[in-house]
Amino acid sequence: MPISLDKRWQIFVKEQVEQGRYKTEAEVIEDGLRLVEARLAELRDKLNASIERGGSHTIEDVEAHLDAVAERMKAEGF
Repeated sequence: MPISLDKRWQIFVKEQVEQGRYKTEAEVIEDGLRLVEARLAELRDKLNASIERGGSHTIEDVEAHLDAVAERMKAEGF
């Protein structure tokens, strides 16, 4: 399956192979996707645990917090 990466990620992937961390560019992408999948599972678990505990935050509080986290991640290049 052909995929497109912006220049920054192309350089990153190429460097990972050149440094010997991976044998192929596909391995770099696959490992990255596994990490994303694991992180999403972790976040789902935390979210479900939080829901089970309950709390006093409004949906607006949660949305504001998530927006702030997303902006911080974007600024850090994620």
